[in-house]
Amino acid sequence: MNDNLILDDDFNSDGKDRIHVDLLTKYNFIILYFLTFGLYGPYWQYKTWTFFNQRQNLDIWPIPRAIFAIFFIYSLFEKILAFAKYNEVSKTYSSGGLFALFAVLTYGADKLPEPLFLLSLLAVFAYLQPINVFNLAMINSDDFDAKYLEGFTQKQLILIVCGVIFWLLLILGLLPGTTEF
Repeated sequence: MNDNLILDDDFNSDGKDRIHVDLLTKYNFIILYFLTFGLYGPYWQYKTWTFFNQRQNLDIWPIPRAIFAIFFIYSLFEKILAFAKYNEVSKTYSSGGLFALFAVLTYGADKLPEPLFLLSLLAVFAYLQPINVFNLAMINSDDFDAKYLEGFTQKQLILIVCGVIFWLLLILGLLPGTTEF
């Protein structure tokens, strides 16, 4: 049986056995999202689009869909809902409402002056319900043996260390009188 970490390693299905997957908790996602200044969001989108591309034999390019999220995140949220419904998950959310939240916080708050532009990181809340529903659908699926990952992977720990360093540099840069060397 292949060990796969959905949304953090490549998805490989041989179709013979239930595939073991470790799911990213929404709390780990929040930590990674904030520490990477929101860059973990497009990465999660890329991995989720890759999952659907391989699972449903779609003819899509996951990388552009993650980069141009403003055009594709609504359809990603809808795909997650359809996947959840197929796997008998009753939880739901408003894809349109989450898209609006994502758009306003990502592209609206980003235009604010320092340090208010950091409010754009609140776009993480647009991801939480889809992540939860996706995880529940994976757990309910007959094709996957899905369990929540305890802690972080080695790659994620590297991101955390880099994120802490960048946050410290940002805070240092925002302190009064620290811009002159």
